[in-house]
Amino acid sequence: MRNVVFLVPFCFLSFFVFAQEDPVVWRQLKTITNEHYHLRVPENFRQIRNLGRGLEQFFEASGVGLPITFNQGPVIVTIFLMRESCSSLDDCKRQCLEGYRINRDRVFSADWQDTQEKLPLENGDEAWLLHTRFYRQSKGLHQSRFDLVAYSNKAKAGYLYTLSVQHVDGTYKVEGDLGIPAFAKALFSRFQLR
Repeated sequence: MRNVVFLVPFCFLSFFVFAQEDPVVWRQLKTITNEHYHLRVPENFRQIRNLGRGLEQFFEASGVGLPITFNQGPVIVTIFLMRESCSSLDDCKRQCLEGYRINRDRVFSADWQDTQEKLPLENGDEAWLLHTRFYRQSKGLHQSRFDLVAYSNKAKAGYLYTLSVQHVDGTYKVEGDLGIPAFAKALFSRFQLR
């Protein structure tokens, strides 16, 4: 019984520590650069090659910086970067927000309002940080999605840099418990337009 009493606070403390931004994840980064953008992601992100449908970068990162399970269900983490046809930063933001609800597989709570926040990029350019959440009927999982929306004057195009976290938590308490918004900001802070 004494061991159980000792283990309960230890388990709670270890969960709390894991839920905060883990600096170890961000120690070893790989850099990806092209003529329009520069980004750095953790070395442990699994980069997927042979992309299609407008994807420029795609990473699978389950178990890297966030736990592999939460409430006895999977935590599936994907990150992708897409080039978008839009005429300005605000046009790109509008298209992203409207695009959330085009997919009929997504079920949004009636009381959910997407959040929007201006976020400076590493080089000082402005971008939008958007956050939405919905249930994916085909997957049987809830999804917390964070999008960095940026516009490149040089490329005359927008860039949508997305963190998608799928999970079983219909209350979305998982976002705060695992520090997903902080994880998104840490990821997006390492992106810049060129």
